[in-house]
Amino acid sequence: MTKAKNPIQYLDPSTLRIVDEPYKDGRASPVSKYEPIFSALKPGQRIVCPAGSAARLSAQLRNWLEKKGHKNVVVRARERCDDGLGGAWWIQEAAKPKTVWRGLEKKAA
Repeated sequence: MTKAKNPIQYLDPSTLRIVDEPYKDGRASPVSKYEPIFSALKPGQRIVCPAGSAARLSAQLRNWLEKKGHKNVVVRARERCDDGLGGAWWIQEAAKPKTVWRGLEKKAA
């Protein structure tokens, strides 16, 4: 013997209404623990970090920059620099390619 499914609950149109309320995302965006240092960073500057932690830090930086609205960010990391410490750099935002393909037209014979 099978159980009866719950009956479908119908939505009464007379209970609906429209209000002027903009959408707010229900998910809270957590503040990064690196927020103070990332917000002070400018393109071309290095964040000095312990050796071996640069890749992880650069991934956090890339994600943070993208969440802040930067498009096509270029972030680089080195695990050991000349001073023996690691580093993460926000290089710049990648520029659109400027290549124009020429010579693809068929030449008249």
